[in-house]
Order: sequence, then structure tokens, then C-alpha cells
Amino acid sequence: MLGRKRPLNPGAKVTGVVLEQPSHNSEDNGRHHGRMHIMSARALRYIIPALSVLAILLQGAVFVGRQDIPAEHAARNWSARQTTSGSRRRKLRDATTTSSSLKASSTAKTGTSAVEPETADDEFKELLELDSKLYNLNFDSLFPKSMNKLVTDIAILPRKQFARELDVGYALDKKQEGNEQVLLLYANQTSSSSSLQSFSVRDAKERCKAIKVVLTDPDPKKQECIAIMGQWSSYHVHKFKRKKIKKQKKKDAELLEDADGAEKGEETENDKYEFKYSPARRTILPTADQQEANRRILLLYLSSYPAALEKLKPIAELASRGGSNDGKKMPITVLLSNYGQSRFLINYICAARARNIDVSRVLLFATDKETYKLGKSMGLAVFYDELFAFFPKDAAKNYHDIGYALLMMAKVFSVHLVNALGHDLLFSDVDIALYKDPTEYFFQQSAAYDAFFQHDGYHHPARFAPLAANTGFYYVQNNERTRYFFSVFIRMGDLVIKERSHQAALTTLINEHMSLYGLRVKVMGKDSKQFMSGYHYHADKKLMRKLKEGRHEPHLFHANWLPGDLKMPVLMETKNWFVQEQCLDKSFSELKATAVDEIGLDCCLLEPAPYVKESSHGDEEKTEEEFQKVIERMQNSTGSRVEFL
Repeated sequence: MLGRKRPLNPGAKVTGVVLEQPSHNSEDNGRHHGRMHIMSARALRYIIPALSVLAILLQGAVFVGRQDIPAEHAARNWSARQTTSGSRRRKLRDATTTSSSLKASSTAKTGTSAVEPETADDEFKELLELDSKLYNLNFDSLFPKSMNKLVTDIAILPRKQFARELDVGYALDKKQEGNEQVLLLYANQTSSSSSLQSFSVRDAKERCKAIKVVLTDPDPKKQECIAIMGQWSSYHVHKFKRKKIKKQKKKDAELLEDADGAEKGEETENDKYEFKYSPARRTILPTADQQEANRRILLLYLSSYPAALEKLKPIAELASRGGSNDGKKMPITVLLSNYGQSRFLINYICAARARNIDVSRVLLFATDKETYKLGKSMGLAVFYDELFAFFPKDAAKNYHDIGYALLMMAKVFSVHLVNALGHDLLFSDVDIALYKDPTEYFFQQSAAYDAFFQHDGYHHPARFAPLAANTGFYYVQNNERTRYFFSVFIRMGDLVIKERSHQAALTTLINEHMSLYGLRVKVMGKDSKQFMSGYHYHADKKLMRKLKEGRHEPHLFHANWLPGDLKMPVLMETKNWFVQEQCLDKSFSELKATAVDEIGLDCCLLEPAPYVKESSHGDEEKTEEEFQKVIERMQNSTGSRVEFL
């Protein structure tokens, strides 16, 4: 554009406005030629620029060339502008007419006449001023010029395609009406339009060097607003929530005049509500006692860590090679159990062997000596150390009790030890029954992800947002990001104790490490039917029927989302119980006394145990009723929604 030293480029994107065709009557031309003859010598330097402007005006347009915009976008935008040139002419005519009217009005009031430019300098300055005003009108964008560094264009994209091509790693929520597209705001000068456009994700990505993705719950009932403010980038979402405040005392209300101009004593909206900075989710900080308990546990673990690592090193190395020094190094399957969970530990191994799944790379972390002996008797690689002595020996009575929380910390320590030794690992709870070797699935997945988690279901408790990652079954690749992650996670025991779960604490830390360090985590939402759980038991009766009838074979079934006393009946109902009855609820010495050779040979069934419906557990309605009672009990004790692992 003239006066801005921007050379015109026919291939550049064209922005600007179309002007009304100037008049060419003889009187105007005579006056113009008269001025040209009286120019001073020093004004000759303006002749060429002035003539250039005049030539462009005679063509009926002012062009602004942007050299950094691809020619194909310029052509598309120019074509779009041609269709709206008439409306721009009308807008400009209105603007110039209004300007002329104001000028005439001002002249009438002051009694003076408008001053005509006497020199080429004055005329040139007037042209530049007009051009600057037209440029600032920015007719070609939905947004004013005051925002053109923050946002320049807007588009809508198909949601499913967007999630597939730009996969954050979270399980995609089910499709619902009103949440089928993604809103994309451009904050660059390669895109500018006067209307909302719809693109494919691939086309939209071509005009961005980086895309920041913000996830928000699409629920109009929450009446949430989203504000984007130009500022030094923050990779956290800040939340202000409207909260009710106490009413002012009558005397104070009479003394203060309302800021909105209301009369004294008149009640306004601002008297009842105000916006306060609010945490993203309801979180109660650990108490001083819980922090002290964590300090003692962590002190014990860290003081035992060097010796425990050396002790574990040869056991883990042998397990990674399938029990043979010459074996191929593969991921280790990590189990952790106390003796209170022995029935599920035995069933895990028996179910795998009945389905010809190799368990030679299973490494069992035993939290007591009886479990250590049980694991060795079943032919497993087992690790036991005195650092686990403070963990409970009995099974947790319920999800969310203190025994359960301490057992979760033991799981964190076991994974940290194996990860620190440089092994890829698959962590698995013992209330799982395998149908296939799950490591084969992970070998087929993208190496771009550092960890894969079983999906916990579409129930959306706030403290598990936004991952819904189940911490009872996950696969971790060994690299610097995962090693640092677990070295930080072991220090969050106070939050685990407070939440009575390591799932909420792990989700909190994953979100931070994804944003800050580039940790890549994939929640297996798309393949959730291959990694079934108690969520499917309660929410997908059709799929459960197929599983029971043998018409669906997943990789595993996880008996989570269930109180402890319902896990075994559900495993039996789904034909996943492979333990003989005489092996249940017996001490290790009692089991050893009845064993002929290896406990596994005496306790394991080749076929799943027959399921007999009993009034206490067999009736499906009764199971649901018991489940709801436990949920209510846990809600009353914690003050928040509880979902079962």
C-alpha cells in the first residue's frame, strides 16, 4: 500500500476495501490540472506517489498486499470478496457521506468555509489519512483490528476427525447432539474472512504452526463461559466461579451508594454474587497427620531403596527373559498382592494357564512373607523386602478405606522400582482374568505414547478428569519421561492417603507432566470392549451377555467397580473363576499341607468353575442393590462421588 513501502504482488493475498468510482467532470479536472502547474520544485518528489494513488483510484480499488500469504489462499479470498464488493461500496459511501455531513455541519456552526488543500503536500497527506482510516475499518474480518494479534479468523471442524488427527490421548466422549464440531480460532495473519467457515481438519492444519487444544465439558446447564485473553502463555485453565456472598448489613447498605447507580438500599445482582478464583475441581488438602504419615512412609522407602534396587535387579532381569538367561528380553508383568488377596492372585495365574498364556515374565511383589511363599510355590518370580512391612496383610474391606490407600502406595513403589531398573512393564491388579496375552496388543500400538491405560468408563467423576484412566491395568515404556514421572509420583503419598486412591493423584500428576514435559499417555477408550471391566458389567448388559455366552472374547475382564465381596461372584458369573473351592480362605501352611507338588497344580481348574445363582449374590437385582448401598455409604463418608476401582 502506498506510503507503507509494501510492493504490490499479484500472487499475494488481497485485503482492503473497494472504493466508489470517483467523478470525472470537467470542473474537477480543470482544478486538478491547475494545481499541477503551480507545484514547487521541492514537491516534485511526491509526483510519482501521487500519480500512483490516482491511477489506483481510477481503477476503483485500493489494494494491500501481504507477501507472507500463499497464492491459493489469496485467490480464494479475492473470489469471495468480489461477491461482496457492492456492499463494501455502500458501506464506504455511507461512511464518506456521514463524514461530509459532519464536516458541513461543523462549517455551518462556525461560519467558516472548508479549506481546500493548496499544495500537493496537503493533498498527499489527506490521501494518506483517508487510506489509514479505510485500513483500520478492516471490513474483511469478523474481528476488529484491536484483536488482530489475538484472533484473526474462526472456523468449525468435525469433532471425530479432529480427535483422530490431533489425538491428545484421552478417551473420546460419546457423540451427542450439540457436541459434534470443534471451534477453531486462528491467531495468525494467514487467515482472515468475513464469515464462519467449515474446513476439513487437514485443510485447517495447513494454516497453523501450532494448535493449542482446550477441553471443556459441553453442558449448557452449567452456564460456563470461556475467555481467551492475550497474555504470556499459560498452559493451565484458570477458573472464576460466581459465588453467593452474605448480604450487607442495613446500616452499611445505607451508607454506601451502589456502584451501578442504584438508589441507597436497593438490592442489585452485585449485592448477592461475586466471582472468586476457584480450583478446577473440589480437592481437600491432606491434613498435617496425613502429611506426617507420608513423610514416615517415604523416609522408610527411600532409606531402603538402594539395597532393594540391588536385590531386585537380578530377579527382574531374569523375569524379563522368561526365567532363562538366554531368553529374549520382554516387558515384565508386575503384580502386587498381600495374603488377603491370595484367592485373586491364585485365580489370575490359574486363568492364564488354563488359556495357555505364558506367565514366565510375571514378577510378583509380595507385601508379606506368606504371599512370598505362595508365589514361589506357584513358580513365579517373587520379590519381598522389609520395606513393605508396614503395609496391611489383610485385604481391604472396601475401596476408599485406609488399608486400600496404603496398598495403593505399595503399588506405586513396585512400579517405581521396576521402572528405575530400565524395564518396560505391564502393571496388573490381581482381580483380573486374562483371555489373551495383552503384551501383543501394546506391541502393535504407536511408539509415540509413553504409557497406555485401561479406560475407567464414561462416568466422569471430577477427580479423575479428564483422563478416566484406570490405574489397575496399564503399560509403561521405559524412557526419561516415565522415569522422572514415577520418581515424582512416589512423593505424593499424602494425597493418595487423603483421596484413599492413587488414581486421582496419578491423574493430577499426568495432566501436569503431559503439559509441562511432553509425556504422552493414551487411554484405551476406543478399544475399551477389548479391556472389559466392572463398568461394562453395570452399563453394557448386551456386551456382558455376549461375554457369558462365549460370543465375545476380549483381552481381559477386570472385576473393578465392585465391592470386595462381589468380585468373586462376578468373576464366576462371567466364567472367569478357575480356583478350586478347597483352596479358598486357608493359610499358606494349610495349603502346603494338602499340596502334592506345586500349589498351582492342586488349586487350578482347567475349566471355569460352574456358576450357581445364590440368593445373596446370584440375583442381578440384588447385586445392583448392594452396589448402590456401598456407593451411598462411601459418599456419606467422603462427601464426594465415589467410583469403584
